[in-house]
Amino acid sequence: MLAAEVLVNNHAVGNIVREGKTDQLDNVIRSGALQGMVSMDVSIQRLLDGGFITSQEAYAAALDKSRFERGMKDNA
Repeated sequence: MLAAEVLVNNHAVGNIVREGKTDQLDNVIRSGALQGMVSMDVSIQRLLDGGFITSQEAYAAALDKSRFERGMKDNA
């Protein structure tokens, strides 16, 4: 199954990239959901919620492992 991060090039994204502050892109993605932006972990969570992947697969692929630790403990 494909988990994909979606970043829409808007004014804020352009400024962040131009200024070399790419560490701020995660915040832009989180606040840009209405524009269709999706973080990798949200995409992974959707696959997990849909039953397409296991909690172990979600944890292994996650960028923020803490978000998926509970599922690992529940399946231990």
